[in-house]
Amino acid sequence: MKRRIVLVPVGEGARGLEAVRHLVRDDRDSLLRVELVHVAPLLNRYAARWTSRAQREAWRSERSDRALDPARRLLQGAGVASNPHALAGPVAETIAEAARRLRVDEIVMSSRRQGPLERFLGGSLGPRVMARSPVPVRLVPSTARGALDRLALPAGIGAGLTALLLLDSD
Repeated sequence: MKRRIVLVPVGEGARGLEAVRHLVRDDRDSLLRVELVHVAPLLNRYAARWTSRAQREAWRSERSDRALDPARRLLQGAGVASNPHALAGPVAETIAEAARRLRVDEIVMSSRRQGPLERFLGGSLGPRVMARSPVPVRLVPSTARGALDRLALPAGIGAGLTALLLLDSD
């Protein structure tokens, strides 16, 4: 069996480790190496104007170290070789470019079901990476709830109350 090199994008929440746990549990014997990637966003021009390049780089480095360290430790404990990569840029494009540059066989990332509000506001990262990636992308189902999931009920209640007020105003 050919041993594979897999790229795993790691975020800063619990969901970021689900793809790593999946690989350790189900694919450990087929892995040559895991390339762990954390992509820190670029600041907009206005925010960047008020901070030095060194400050922005230090912020990105600290953020990436915090995200990558648990994944690296999990792989190390399972005896799987890994290389951490701290990158910056547009997330989907940067992940796809890293996959091409690192010559990986597959990208494995966690994905969760999104509600209509989340799809409307930006959609999922998985399909955006799939559209840009030169290699296959495997999505691992996640059970973690996002922040917008927790806001959906209050937003729905607010919309309902607004509708009642508008009906009452006639």
